[in-house]
Amino acid sequence: MQGLLILFITLIASFSTPLFAQFTAYEFFEMGQKSFDEGEFDLAIDHYSNAIEKNSQFVESIINRGVAYERLEKYDLALADYEISVVIDPSYSVVYNNMGWIHFLSNDYDKALKNYNQAIALDPEFSLAYNNRGLTNRALENLKEALEDYRKAIVLNPSYADAYDNMGDIRFELEQYSDALLLYTQAIEANPDFISAYNNRGLTSMATKRYWDAIKDFDEAIEIDPTIPLLYINKGNAHKGTKQYSKAAAAYSKAIELEPNNTMAYLQRGYSKLQAEQVLSAYEDINKVLELDINNATAYYYLGLLEASSNRYPEALKNYEQALNLDRYLKGVKEAQEIAKKALEKTKD
Repeated sequence: MQGLLILFITLIASFSTPLFAQFTAYEFFEMGQKSFDEGEFDLAIDHYSNAIEKNSQFVESIINRGVAYERLEKYDLALADYEISVVIDPSYSVVYNNMGWIHFLSNDYDKALKNYNQAIALDPEFSLAYNNRGLTNRALENLKEALEDYRKAIVLNPSYADAYDNMGDIRFELEQYSDALLLYTQAIEANPDFISAYNNRGLTSMATKRYWDAIKDFDEAIEIDPTIPLLYINKGNAHKGTKQYSKAAAAYSKAIELEPNNTMAYLQRGYSKLQAEQVLSAYEDINKVLELDINNATAYYYLGLLEASSNRYPEALKNYEQALNLDRYLKGVKEAQEIAKKALEKTKD
């Protein structure tokens, strides 16, 4: 997850004392700024709208109303304001950046790229626009261009934690794990409270079977914010990698406390309990997964493993078949199926 800024226009002006209930466009704008800063986005929109009614060419009010709409996730209204603003004054690079972000969120990457290009043309030192263009290039699978954009963002802002993290994501995707680890570390150095970078570095350590390093990173992230279920799931997966299944189950249990219908947590806790020979409790977890998601192929696979552990091979084979019906490429199922078939044949001898 990357944190991205939505840039905001600040207008500096001095005002004379207004007559009672008679405010100028600038005064409405100033009231909008105050409301925006206080997180009162609906009220800010009202003030900006009054400013625009007083002066339809008041581009800063139009832009900032768009930003307020964006904060409320009213992206169509935000985009409409941004488009009006560039007709009046096309010189604001931040507006093109914000338009690009809205197009990015709606998966319209070609339009996003065009907007970011315009933002950078207007301001060649706009590090945020380079980072955002990098995200767009990555979405378009232009990995070389994305890496170059992140590099440029870092050159312009050497403490840009998001850009290091984003570049690390590409290195991870390319299985260049040493480079990814270095980049995530640089992201953490730039922002010691960067949860995403700790999580991503932990996942990279897991990919290289450095499970204890991974657990340490997940714990660091959890200390910063103990309310994110995914962090506990990842920690559980790392414990599972060390075959410490009781510790893994405890981590998954914490994820379930935070999110009672988290199918992944139940699924992995069920598997860990199976490995710890807590068969009845494992059944409960896997059945809970199927209650939440009847088409979960992995749940049928694990249910087959549970049946096989109790020598109920026909039931195991039935579940393996169901798993393959849902996902014929699911790793491990065909091997487990062959083992169950051979075991069943032995019982007939």
